[in-house]
Parts: sequence; structure tokens; C-alpha cells
Amino acid sequence: GVSVIRKIAKGLDQLKPLSVEVAGYTDDAPIPRSILKTYPTHWDLGNARAVAVLLALQGSGIKKDKLSAVSFGDTRPISDSQSEEGRAMNRRVEIIITP
Repeated sequence: GVSVIRKIAKGLDQLKPLSVEVAGYTDDAPIPRSILKTYPTHWDLGNARAVAVLLALQGSGIKKDKLSAVSFGDTRPISDSQSEEGRAMNRRVEIIITP
């Protein structure tokens, strides 16, 4: 995903947005034991996703005073969690740009 983030950063650099919010989401599946100590809640996992993208944007030249991160955890699914495809769609990061 780093190459995609670099492309997004190039576009943002040209756009000169007022702000860029990075939102992290998870599915509602139980957090695997292997990462439970690091990410005890879906909020923590969603936040880690958002911050990872935020740092990649910053590393690609977006000024940090334009960036913010938020976690919605498993509270805003966009797909049914009954299938793997649906759960995969719910594990996402969205970038909200304010021009």
C-alpha cells in the first residue's frame, strides 16, 4: 500500500487541503491472541491502521499540521461480517480530505 499512499500524497500536495483525516476501521471478529496484547480492543487496532497511513503520508511530504487520525474500530461496518469478503471490506482505512 505504500506506493498507493505516495500517489495519494502527490495529489494532496497539489491540492493543498485544509486538513486530511485518516480513519481506521476493523471487522467485528475477535482480536487474535497473537496481537491481543498490543491491540487489546478494536479501537486500538483501528487506530494503529489509521496512524500507519498517517505516518506514511507524513513521510511522503504531507505536513503534520494538516493530518489527524481517528479510530472507529468495528462500529461502522460497510459490509456484512458473515463472509470473509465482507469482513475484509470492513478492515479498512479511509482518507477524508477537507479542501
